[in-house]
Amino acid sequence: MERIFKMESELKAIHTTLLNLPTWFPLTLEFAKQHHMSLNGLRQWCTKNIHPDHFMKRGRFWYIHKSEIANVRPKVV
Repeated sequence: MERIFKMESELKAIHTTLLNLPTWFPLTLEFAKQHHMSLNGLRQWCTKNIHPDHFMKRGRFWYIHKSEIANVRPKVV
């Protein structure tokens, strides 16, 4: 019984952590390098391949929705 309560509390902690994650992530140079692109190349790729509702500019920076991060594919050379 104690083990079940411990698992429930861990699940609640995970759920709380997921709810606190931001829904929009800025495009950064590190994110672009992980996908073997320049920052400008990543922005252009996102403009062509991601729905406009999930990729937008706020001020000076471009942001991508967290649901689309897994869809960003590395550039194949």
